[in-house]
Amino acid sequence: MRSLLLVLEVGGEPRRYTTASEPQAIDGETYRPGATIKAAQVFSLGQTSATITDAATDWVSILLGYSGPPVWAASVSWYPGTGDTVYPLQVGLATADAAGRPVYALTISIDSSQAAGVRLYPDPALAIQPDSYPVTDDGGLVLNGVQQVESVGAMPPAVYGFPGIDAKGLHSGQGISGPATPAYLGEIGTGFGGNARGALEIAVGPIAASTVRVHNMSAGYSVLDALFTTIDVTYQLDALGRSRVVAVIDDDIVRRGFWAVSDGEYWCEWIDGGGVVDPRTGAAMRRASLILPDLLGRCGYPVDAGRWGTLEGVLLDFGITEPVDAVDWITQHLGALPCSVYRSGAGFFATLDPLDSLEAGLTVRLGSEAAIGDDLSWSAPSTTASEVVVEYAPIQGASARSVRLTATGAESDARASVLCALAAARGLSSVASVELPSVYDVATANQLADLVALDRCTAGPYATITTGDEDLMRALLLLGPGAVLTLDESDDLAPLGLDGRRCFVQSMTCTASGLTLSVRVLREADR
Repeated sequence: MRSLLLVLEVGGEPRRYTTASEPQAIDGETYRPGATIKAAQVFSLGQTSATITDAATDWVSILLGYSGPPVWAASVSWYPGTGDTVYPLQVGLATADAAGRPVYALTISIDSSQAAGVRLYPDPALAIQPDSYPVTDDGGLVLNGVQQVESVGAMPPAVYGFPGIDAKGLHSGQGISGPATPAYLGEIGTGFGGNARGALEIAVGPIAASTVRVHNMSAGYSVLDALFTTIDVTYQLDALGRSRVVAVIDDDIVRRGFWAVSDGEYWCEWIDGGGVVDPRTGAAMRRASLILPDLLGRCGYPVDAGRWGTLEGVLLDFGITEPVDAVDWITQHLGALPCSVYRSGAGFFATLDPLDSLEAGLTVRLGSEAAIGDDLSWSAPSTTASEVVVEYAPIQGASARSVRLTATGAESDARASVLCALAAARGLSSVASVELPSVYDVATANQLADLVALDRCTAGPYATITTGDEDLMRALLLLGPGAVLTLDESDDLAPLGLDGRRCFVQSMTCTASGLTLSVRVLREADR
């Protein structure tokens, strides 16, 4: 019998339940009747409600045994009724919603966006502490060094790629808008000619860079002094024994006319090597398909390593200047794109909607095996754009760079887009504006602008497909949201004109008996 399975870990002990009316033995484990689950959103981040009715368990007594509301690991899977394979739908942390009379009934909410052991990155404990400096081992970092009190509490940035890879040196007093990351003076001391030496914390390590260009943007720093200089990257233990990534302003640097200023402002430009190291190559990570799973992993999230293909070709360069949650960061920086974060049975992953896919994908026959809703739908005209503007990271102190797509490309700094022209021909005039501060690469900005045009300058259509076919459900649940399908309308259906058309799955909802897909039909012409 087909069913939805629930596993709830209470006190470290997994309790297994099924929506079936009889016990189910699967892969050596027994699932007892008692679970009530209407449906589960496949891989989507959110909450799934479930009720457990277990005459052998006093849930009230269990809850009262905790000092506060308990949080339990939980998962929901689909079972086809035969064999030992189950298909994960939702994995997360469960909290109790209701318990009382009868004491053997418990209602829970499973939140798939939550995972045990999640933490912020960079670790807040890596901030400069009141006793981080001066460093006295091996003669110290600088002569007569003292801690720069104003830097206490500052967090050196976590750097990915080459933020400011195309930036040029700026003059003192001008803000560096984007093409650099902040650096913090941890220690200051005596230097050549009475000018101060110092040690700048530039990043959370290890990093690929061997040198950086440091800008002194301090108030009162003379225009006759060197405004920026290149300094070697070194690794140094601070007074607490923690490894720090520093750029030391030593006597050689001071002789160039560049020195430390107490309570100064410093920025670090990444010109050589870049940030976080790709362990496979030793070079800096820039590929989004590597950076985002790395960031998730550093925050303690389980990662599904096999579902990052849609992000290939996308390069990112950025610095994280305060502790962040990885899922929040991805949502904030890429959420304006047709991009989603999901959680499979293996872990979290992010995908771009495959609007530019040329794959045939999985063939779905609409007939005895599946049914399509009677009506197609389209986006409202008010949400369909005829122009796209993607602003991405600036260089040379500019406020931003941009990619602009219009109907004709005749406007300043614009290029023509067929999709914009088709929308304009319908009398539409809205602009789809997207900000991508973590993109410095020109090719990436253009690639993503084209994807935004496919998303925002076309109106669909959208359809709903429901299937109860076991083989089709197995295949679709392995693929998950984002899967590309080719539709095959059977002769016994009133045709909707979708025979042979490709679509991608935006979302899936699974019950014990079937699967409902929300799909978007892909554009085939004028791409």
